[in-house]
Amino acid sequence: MAVKPEIESAVRADCASGNLNSALERTLNAYGDELFGFAIAATDSRPDAEDVYQHAAIKVYMGLRAFAWRCSVRTWCYRVLRSAIVDHERKKTPAELALADLDDHQRTWVLQTIRTTMGGRLDRARQVNRLVEMRRRLPLEEQHVVLLRVARGMAWREVALAMLGDGDHGEDQIAREASRVRQRYQRAKGRLKQMLETGGVLP
Repeated sequence: MAVKPEIESAVRADCASGNLNSALERTLNAYGDELFGFAIAATDSRPDAEDVYQHAAIKVYMGLRAFAWRCSVRTWCYRVLRSAIVDHERKKTPAELALADLDDHQRTWVLQTIRTTMGGRLDRARQVNRLVEMRRRLPLEEQHVVLLRVARGMAWREVALAMLGDGDHGEDQIAREASRVRQRYQRAKGRLKQMLETGGVLP
């Protein structure tokens, strides 16, 4: 899994021309599988994953016009998705609230596009193994760092951008966040090692 330059260029051209419908459709067709997979892994629940994926897709659609291209659209989608997961964990913002910001035509089209690009993903069973169960015992941010770095193969800068909240972040701030996520990753590895050595229990 990696950035797809041809998709990034096409989405950027769509945004520049104001064709946000096409931009969303290209984005979800290209990256929807891995985004939804991340949502399942992060929430450990298919219904919850569906809700946060829909919420994130709506937010992506609403944010495409103002997207500044300081990172790839793939990395930005992970930032939006991670924010939706954190909101969901706090029980703040289900997808229905995000839909309230769209008019009837936009709401119908976006939901149709989300369902179409999700395809058969909702019918795919997620394999649950011992390592996944242990990973779920990590603090939420450490879980996300591990998933982005290991399961998605992101560079540290991409992980940092995905972990940062909304806003225009300078290079110094991104560098500091990259250093922090490396530390979180090392802590997570240490915790997982301890759990492996103690039969899944943190001392």
